[in-house]
Amino acid sequence: HGTIPAERPLKHTTNVAVNERVADYYGLDKIIYNGIDCHRFNIARPLNSTPKTILSLCSSDEADIMLNSICNKLSLKLITSHNKEVFNVEQLINNADIVFGVGRSALDAMACGRIVISYDCRSYLHSNHGVGYLTPDIVTSNKDNLVGKDNTWTEEQLIEQIKLYNPEDGLKN
Repeated sequence: HGTIPAERPLKHTTNVAVNERVADYYGLDKIIYNGIDCHRFNIARPLNSTPKTILSLCSSDEADIMLNSICNKLSLKLITSHNKEVFNVEQLINNADIVFGVGRSALDAMACGRIVISYDCRSYLHSNHGVGYLTPDIVTSNKDNLVGKDNTWTEEQLIEQIKLYNPEDGLKN
């Protein structure tokens, strides 16, 4: 479902992509966008008026280390999921005000009405990456599953993204 060898499509009768970037990369003409189970991923509690808790659905220790530093500076609680068995991720998502992650993680969090900042640091992409503070317009126009592999983020830039927090934006997702 991606453009790296570990995510390469297997041989089947047909292959489909989850976004335009993957379709272009493999020369596929069929795209089935990530679906969301809205019975599972939905708003279970309203957002706080100011952020209190950040959830990292990032896939690396490097991303979590940066987010931990940011949370310490801003006096925010950080919950991480990397290297943990999480079966009810929707509960973690709904306990956070802001969720950091890319791809499917970002989409699930948006379905839960959370503020999402697209960011991760995956070694196979050779840098930290992401799209930043997500709005419906950004999601609609994005062609790479919210990975933003050509973007890099500093700690200061991510702090500025957190400062954009507006609980009403979660209801628009």
